[in-house]
Amino acid sequence: MTGLMKTQIDWIPLSEGAVRPTQGKTLAVMQVSGGSQSFNAVNQMRLLGRWMRMGREIELVQRRTYQEITGLLLERSVDAAWLCGYPYLQHADLLDLVAAPVWRGGPRYQSYLIVGAEDGAEALSDLQGGTHAFSDPDSNSGYLVTATDLRRMGEQVEGFFSRSIFTFGHRNVTAPLGLRATTRSLDIDGRAATVFGLVNGAGGQGLVLDPGQRFLVNLTNDLDVPTIVHWHGQIPPNVQDGVPDMPLPLLRPGETRSYDFEPAAGTHWMHSHVPVQEMQLLAAPLIVRRPDDVKADRQEVTIFLHDFSFRPPEEVLDEIRSGKGHPEPETADDAQGANAHAGHDMGAMGTSGMSAMEGMEGMTAAGMGGMAMDLNDFNFDAYLANDRTLSDPEIVAGEKGGRVLLRVINGAAATVFWIACGDVPARLVAVDGQPVQALPAARFGVAMGQRLDIELDLPSGGGAWPILALREGAHERTGLILATAGADVPIISGLSDEAAPAFDIDLAQEAVLRALAPLADRPADLSPMVMLGGQMQPYRWTINDRLFEDRVPVTATTGQRVELNFHNMSMMGHPMHLHGHHFQVVAINGNRVAGALRDTVYVPPMSMVTVALDAGEAAEWMLHCHHMPHLASGMMTTFNVSA
Repeated sequence: MTGLMKTQIDWIPLSEGAVRPTQGKTLAVMQVSGGSQSFNAVNQMRLLGRWMRMGREIELVQRRTYQEITGLLLERSVDAAWLCGYPYLQHADLLDLVAAPVWRGGPRYQSYLIVGAEDGAEALSDLQGGTHAFSDPDSNSGYLVTATDLRRMGEQVEGFFSRSIFTFGHRNVTAPLGLRATTRSLDIDGRAATVFGLVNGAGGQGLVLDPGQRFLVNLTNDLDVPTIVHWHGQIPPNVQDGVPDMPLPLLRPGETRSYDFEPAAGTHWMHSHVPVQEMQLLAAPLIVRRPDDVKADRQEVTIFLHDFSFRPPEEVLDEIRSGKGHPEPETADDAQGANAHAGHDMGAMGTSGMSAMEGMEGMTAAGMGGMAMDLNDFNFDAYLANDRTLSDPEIVAGEKGGRVLLRVINGAAATVFWIACGDVPARLVAVDGQPVQALPAARFGVAMGQRLDIELDLPSGGGAWPILALREGAHERTGLILATAGADVPIISGLSDEAAPAFDIDLAQEAVLRALAPLADRPADLSPMVMLGGQMQPYRWTINDRLFEDRVPVTATTGQRVELNFHNMSMMGHPMHLHGHHFQVVAINGNRVAGALRDTVYVPPMSMVTVALDAGEAAEWMLHCHHMPHLASGMMTTFNVSA
């Protein structure tokens, strides 16, 4: 690992531009926390201070990689940036050098090779065959020095090390990221609310990891109650999975627990595995970027959805259990009449996808016509997108003609949403962090615990475009607004004129998803039935007709191919989540498909979904419904894997 010697550094102005910046707003790109540059931020501020004393307005813009910073310079989105020498030399014909740091009388610095204190290595040659962490492929000290020294030895990076990664930050090589479970205050429609949160070292919610960055995290419980956090979508060692007493206990107030594993790439999230705490918003995004995300010319925007009540969650659960909290059930015929497929590009699905959909629709209408479905348990006080309602939505600055990767996370306790993209061309490119064949549509559904990656192409003419999350079977909605500079931003009501339809009751959306990297084709060793049952009165939700405390685990042996047959015989949908594994949807209502890879699959009323997986680490893994009131009532079991 390489890093910069920390020493006093002065600045050499190389042109008038160093002290006389361009007219108007000057933007300087800095890498302070977790970025590509370990250069002391105090010295960067010293140069910026000269500009600010001249009365110039300066906006600081942070990016995580040199490639992103260089791109901003080349497209003239910023006036100045602090860069390593290599990206400057790559584009010297398009960039001007205005200042350089001085060390020992010249524009130079020293690079260090760093190993653990217990490592006996004394030279680069001693590290052959090991794992090596670089900071950034465009960094002098963070990549080029080591790569050049290997060339002098007649070696290549790819062959010399058994594995090499980019951490996109010198600090990321050795320092764990900090994360705190704590309280925070929100303004929800003009009313103050105290909620929980998972706050990172920069004061924001959740974590974003770069390609190759290890999940090295210290979690501290700053709450006054015990808690534990599950890394939803990740496959950590079982001991780090984050379920109470399986095997570790809750973190006591003030306790810190360390986590260290190789993360799975994609759009994921983290949340308390105590239902009442998740209902208090103890949840946040967990984004693990892929190399393609760094290379892609697109903006990344995350929308984290939740439902919220000002009342204590225990009181909400009591009302739901009493039967007083949920709206009147809707018939399947009513839901079908709302056209659940509106907005989908059926032509893009292919002939086989259409025939499968037609078969499912016929089955659904015959099997459920006139039967009463319970779409929603409870009418919450607010529906949030990134902690805000449409009375004060987040407005995200976009570029004319730009491309956006929208990462949607449904962290709600008991609400399914439709993501409506309006007039912006949209295509679904990943579910639950796993890439799928692109599916064009204007609207996509997402159940609790699930995630969607949606690529959007903003019109070249500029404007403002609401991205709305519509509550299933109801009028409520939330969302954010993408807007270009100077655009008129519309005022949008939190209530739509028409109720949104029920989500995927015929599994039409699920049926057409295709994994880009499916499981290897092999016969199943086991094919257990997982019956999903329950009722509103009394409020009881079961797996194989048993509550968690009376469960009979699903069993397998490490390496076995297992096909779980989720069969929902109740009149509510169930998003079923399996810990410690990713699975592939392989059958819908008995019809075989080569579906999406997931960790959470939605099983609508009176339907069956089959998923395939290869049993992983020998341990006890949670298998449960991600509808929090259902989970709290005992709709959980375990997937017990033996060696």
